[in-house]
Amino acid sequence: MEKLQDLSQSELQELLDNPERVESMALESDEIQNIQLEREMALASNRSLAEQNLDMKPRVESEKEVLVERYSQLEAIRETYRQHCSLRGKWGRGEGVGGVSPCETPR
Repeated sequence: MEKLQDLSQSELQELLDNPERVESMALESDEIQNIQLEREMALASNRSLAEQNLDMKPRVESEKEVLVERYSQLEAIRETYRQHCSLRGKWGRGEGVGGVSPCETPR
């Protein structure tokens, strides 16, 4: 591509009168071509990552279901523990390891 600084004043004036040539010169510039290449590479990378994410979706959904089930189990165990502590409190406090009742939070 010819550089603008190398053009004469009359050539620059002709360039001003010809927007198609200005656009053509811009598209042919190394900088614009590099930007377009980087854009295409970014799009390809993004597409690849999107495909990887979609491939992982079934596993993520499955693991999510396992997590929900385990959380439900934890909640059931927590409720059983609270009931145990409540009954234990009614019967009197027993001491666990270190003089702390298992139903108390250590300080």
